[in-house]
Amino acid sequence: MTPRWITSPLLIAALFAALVSASPGVRAEPEVANASKHIILFPASAQPVWNWLKRVTAPNDPFVPHRSRWLFERTSTRVTRAPDDIAGTSDLWDATPALTTTRFEFTVGKDTWHVVADPRRKIVLYAEGCCSYSRVVLAAYDVAPPAGLAHADLGAYVPRSGVRLGDSPNRVFALLGAPVRRLTSAKTTRWAVAYSRPFRGFPERPYDPKGSCVEERTLVFEHDRLVGYEIYSGC
Repeated sequence: MTPRWITSPLLIAALFAALVSASPGVRAEPEVANASKHIILFPASAQPVWNWLKRVTAPNDPFVPHRSRWLFERTSTRVTRAPDDIAGTSDLWDATPALTTTRFEFTVGKDTWHVVADPRRKIVLYAEGCCSYSRVVLAAYDVAPPAGLAHADLGAYVPRSGVRLGDSPNRVFALLGAPVRRLTSAKTTRWAVAYSRPFRGFPERPYDPKGSCVEERTLVFEHDRLVGYEIYSGC
């Protein structure tokens, strides 16, 4: 029996619109939700920042939060040999990072977060790390950050690949290569593309097509402008 949601006229219309608007040569397909559930515990002091972060990143869902393009959907990524990182973020995990951030840890496990906003540019930089993985996200926002959230000039915090928030898809694809497909969702007008780079392990990260570790990149667009850039490394 065919599930009702598959025959939903609204869903079919949304997917058809996405297919029509896709860039030439890039297939537009609905993203498959990750079936796993992740329950998050955190200290009460992080609540305002956490609530704000969820609110400003919600339009990116299901592309940036708690997703792994390569591990779950290999066919959705463009595999590349070139590594990438966001300039200046390597010190976020030091005991005394050069960039002042709002830092908090989950009450269970070793998951640590750093969050900092640039109100002038309306950009937020946040990073999460635990055990064998880490991710860094640079994204635009349009809701004022809460009191107490660290502020900084994030103009120098850009991907070393040359991609910048606000770039057009054509410029992004010229720098990173044409994506395998365009990821869409009926939940949002935004769309995304993904790249991956398998490697052997930390810290050297040599390219290895059969490696068990991977650097993943998810890029989110709205109105054909880049609004979110995530780099996820994990094993």
